[in-house]
Amino acid sequence: MKPLSANEQVVLQLLTRAAATGAVAPKNVELAASLGCSTHSTGAAIVRRLESYGLIRVERFTDSRVIEIVGTKKKTARPVGASLSKHYRYRA
Repeated sequence: MKPLSANEQVVLQLLTRAAATGAVAPKNVELAASLGCSTHSTGAAIVRRLESYGLIRVERFTDSRVIEIVGTKKKTARPVGASLSKHYRYRA
């Protein structure tokens, strides 16, 4: 695997910190803001790339997500009151 870009490193660090402390996964808009980007799609794209690299696993729900850091097996918390319904793209 090629080295991570600076933005990918920042997002992975944020996700790893959230999982290590049992915090809720940062939203895409929060990730983008941490990178100095104005669009939340940047955060979403980086999360998808990290997932495709096998560094994280993402369990997507209607209004939230839980992210597992593959190297540590730690997961972010599910937000209080979050829907338990799987995201429509991932329903069987």
